[in-house]
Parts: sequence; C-alpha cells; structure tokens
Amino acid sequence: MARRKTTQEAERFALAKSIRSFVRLKYALAADEEINEVLFDILDQYDAALGAGEAFDFSLSELVDSTKRLK
Repeated sequence: MARRKTTQEAERFALAKSIRSFVRLKYALAADEEINEVLFDILDQYDAALGAGEAFDFSLSELVDSTKRLK
C-alpha cells in the first residue's frame, strides 16, 4: 500500500504540475502561431496550383526549412 504524501510533498507535486502545464501551454501557443504563419501560405499555393490545373508538389523538408526561417 502506498503511503500518503506529506503536505510539503503534495505542494511540491502541485507546483511541478503547474510549471509543466504552463510550459506546455506556452509552447502550444507558439506552435499555433507558427502553424498559422505557415499553413495559410501553403494552402494558398495549393489553391493556386489547383486553379492552374497543376499538381501541387509539397514535401515536408520544405516545411521544415520554412519553419526554421521563421525563428
């Protein structure tokens, strides 16, 4: 049977949980911002290619390169 946490252990655990949540939120918001910067440009390129009757050529390596330039 597991022992009960002391008040200090529970507070430490809660603090660590809050910090983890904050950092995850911070990076999730940054990721959303980066997605919005890249996504609509790529979709515009796709729509233009589709409208011109051309195949849209997309590779993930191009996306990686474009996101590196955003930083």
